[in-house]
Amino acid sequence: MNLRDQRLETPARRLLNNFGALSDVEPCHVATLTRVITESAHLIRQLNAAVASCGLRRFELFDPTDASTDRLGGYDRMLRTIRIPATVLAEGDEPEIAYLLGHDLQHALNSSAGTDHRSHDATGRLPDLLMIDRLEESRTAIAGWNALVDHLRSRRPDLTLQDVYTTSPDRATSVVIMEPALGIAPSRNLLINDDLTVDPSFHNLQAMAQNYTDQLAIPPAYERYPQVGV
Repeated sequence: MNLRDQRLETPARRLLNNFGALSDVEPCHVATLTRVITESAHLIRQLNAAVASCGLRRFELFDPTDASTDRLGGYDRMLRTIRIPATVLAEGDEPEIAYLLGHDLQHALNSSAGTDHRSHDATGRLPDLLMIDRLEESRTAIAGWNALVDHLRSRRPDLTLQDVYTTSPDRATSVVIMEPALGIAPSRNLLINDDLTVDPSFHNLQAMAQNYTDQLAIPPAYERYPQVGV
């Protein structure tokens, strides 16, 4: 089957409908979320699998500016819930939404497989992040990158690494480097496919652990959406 022929299955569509029925969710929120997912073969495949495996039961909104809530953004393993930053949905930042979904849907898949042993806080609260298995966290970073690339390629078939970096520099820093003579180039320790995706091979998981997971001990230079995703 051609990847672009994939469709959301009924349980996944029901989950999106349930998200749209929440009192704090606006029609524009669910429309943006649905569009990002249905335009990406990678996200369709991830969401179908995460729901079918019971790794994901619910989407919720998360307001990073609300100091009164003790809820965290990202994937909650105990409740099998992905909380999406309301600020990102409201601003319609579809590349960022694609990355966050790819990242957190992989956490849901890891959880259903028994490899993600803690709730994942994607808001940058580092003590919890650092206790997650190093390679599994790297796997989620690769999944987020692949979802971002797939989203961008749906709009630009001739997508380049420079395009990805220009659109989402914070998300690209674990995959690309700046070469003095060449400009943006693949990170030297990663094997990147011709279509710019990254396979979760053992080699690439180890490389992403160095480029991404090990850097979580350093506060990320990411200020556009407070407390959102590292």
